[in-house]
Amino acid sequence: MQFLQIASSPALMPFAKFPYIIREIAKSMDLDPDKVTNNMDEAMRQALLMQQATAPAEGAPPVAGPEGGPPPVADMTGGGGGNIGIGAAPVPGEQGFAGNVQAVPPQA
Repeated sequence: MQFLQIASSPALMPFAKFPYIIREIAKSMDLDPDKVTNNMDEAMRQALLMQQATAPAEGAPPVAGPEGGPPPVADMTGGGGGNIGIGAAPVPGEQGFAGNVQAVPPQA
């Protein structure tokens, strides 16, 4: 399972033989790989069905993002897809800070 996670990295994906890996995982779980995995023809048919199911209908208006902006981006990196990403929130004085700054009384 760790190898599958590592091999799923976009940089390493071309080097992995996923059909073999999936079959070996099935064997390790005492499952018959012929019953639980697709051959290449079945896999291509399934991928086409999934693509058709997720494609927007022909003639449908494009999907808009929040407040009429561009549509949200499917971000597989976990960086936020154009929304607030990982990291610290901006503090007063930094670009992107949108809160109210409260005055601090001078110290005596």
